[in-house]
Amino acid sequence: MVDKLSLEDRLIVLADDPKGLIAQLGETDQAYLNQSTPELAIIRAEIRQRLALHSMQKAEQLYLLHEAAAILELMRLEVDEQSMFERLSAQLGSVYIQHYHVTHEQKYLIVARQILRPLSHLAHPAVLLGLVRADAAQGQWALVQHWLKRMQQHHLLDVELLEQTPELVGAVHFEWFIRLKAQFLN
Repeated sequence: MVDKLSLEDRLIVLADDPKGLIAQLGETDQAYLNQSTPELAIIRAEIRQRLALHSMQKAEQLYLLHEAAAILELMRLEVDEQSMFERLSAQLGSVYIQHYHVTHEQKYLIVARQILRPLSHLAHPAVLLGLVRADAAQGQWALVQHWLKRMQQHHLLDVELLEQTPELVGAVHFEWFIRLKAQFLN
């Protein structure tokens, strides 16, 4: 009997190794030729982002990230559902933040914030986290504190998230950040 699970269902867990990601890249790109869905766009972009993390060549990283951004931007133009638009936007913001980490060009953080900020009133966890990351990368700590408090108010924040966000390394000595972390440890 043929496996009837959709591609999205089968790819919920993405590979961690480059070979597995490349296989999934081929499979998702082939599926795109049959039918493009917002979920598939998110998966295709995520695979490219993960492959960019494995690459040691800046040109290859940028190529993969440009592809991811194009996939997400095109799909954002096609969706009507607000929750899917939020997911696509959050992923796109993440792609541009990753662009920044590769190039260290501030323009990518500005673009990420321009994508995410109009959605900040919705309290979508990935949107708020994207704003935290973009503002922290620019050292805008008052805004970082604001977004973290918003996340905390909506119960979207935990210590693990604080520790796994690399852009927050610069905040570890701020009194407000220490208090925030302590609230979760007690």
